Amino acid sequence: MNHTHHVDSILGFPTWNKEQSQQFTDSTKQLFNLANVKSRRRAGSAVNFLELLQSFCQSKATDPCDKIYSLLGLASDAYRNALIPEYSASNTVAMLYQDLARQAVRMGDLELLLLNAGTSQIITGMPFWVPDWSFEPRNVILSDEYACCGPECIPYTLLSHTDSSRLTIRGVIFDRITKKSPRLDGRQHGQLPDMLGTLSVAILVVYHIFDSGSKAVEALGGRYPNGADLLTAVWQTLVCGLGWDGKRVKHSDKKHFDAFLKCYQEQLIDMRESNGQSIPFSMGTRLARNQPELEALDWGDRLSTNTKILMNEEIPALTPEAEQRAQLEDEMYPFLATMLHYQGERRTCTTEKRYFGTVPGEAEEGDLIVILFGLRIPFVLRRLVEGTYKLIGHCYVYGIMDGEAFTTGSNSNGLQGVGSVDFSLV
Repeated sequence: MNHTHHVDSILGFPTWNKEQSQQFTDSTKQLFNLANVKSRRRAGSAVNFLELLQSFCQSKATDPCDKIYSLLGLASDAYRNALIPEYSASNTVAMLYQDLARQAVRMGDLELLLLNAGTSQIITGMPFWVPDWSFEPRNVILSDEYACCGPECIPYTLLSHTDSSRLTIRGVIFDRITKKSPRLDGRQHGQLPDMLGTLSVAILVVYHIFDSGSKAVEALGGRYPNGADLLTAVWQTLVCGLGWDGKRVKHSDKKHFDAFLKCYQEQLIDMRESNGQSIPFSMGTRLARNQPELEALDWGDRLSTNTKILMNEEIPALTPEAEQRAQLEDEMYPFLATMLHYQGERRTCTTEKRYFGTVPGEAEEGDLIVILFGLRIPFVLRRLVEGTYKLIGHCYVYGIMDGEAFTTGSNSNGLQGVGSVDFSLV
């Protein structure tokens, strides 16, 4: 791995700012998605229309309706026949997105639909179970790897014939959020302090789940509700149980998290002793305790190293301590990259039953964690009036993702003795 730390310009060649870096990342993602769709079609594998929309919702479009219409040529006949392009004042973007959502429910694409839905909306006038395809609110947690509803759950959905804004889904209430951490905005750090560098953000996210998690399981002797140790529960919650290849993590992958902790143990201890007030500043992999200290870093050495790299000159050998540090940074990278990928626009939380979760950034204390029958990943709902619920978004809860919440021998409509609920989503 190249450990170059960029400055504003080197030898007259400007380096990218955060916005330019994000544009490059988005463009690269577009190319990857195009190649993926092309290879799947060549192999004769059908690509679900909602998968296409999910892959390309970050694309630019003057008219948000074109987020749908431009991909209809790759859709199945059922979607093409139901969504005839119409550019008129009477066919608003909200109406089009809602028509698509209702068609997806009819076709059995409920899970893909809801994975992209929730309170993150720019287009107004839509129910929260209808995805806003005009932008990409957050990276989707891959449900293919999970089965939280267990093998026996039969899906039940009902579209209202009298109120097009309502969708009824049967499921069970598993838990309630009791403690939330700061929200991590995937592009601007959201509610987190204004800091330099994503490393500071990563350290702060890890600190908060450790802090709230250790307090939550204190009554359980420091063990997680399913018997797991605290470190494993924290690590898997931060990466949503997935590696940077999108597959389930193995126990051996914990070495990447352990390397992160070894690298930044001192900073995490300082934050614990200061109750989260001692927030490190970062630039690249270099840390400082405050802004003046960061500005006092030796920029001359930094520029000298970058100049030597550009000029292909020999760089002095690292000291044994620096070499060990560089190896740890390489070792931790899979954890760091995966955590930032899945924590963007999300927050961690602890629950009433002392579980740890990664939930949408809009989730609040008191929101419900529910398991919807037939869906492989849990969701966060907010109870409203008259038996209605607002869909906040999908989530990850360590310890229930493989159907553990359902007791052995229970029927498909129960969860540890709790009866099912028909959730009316609006």
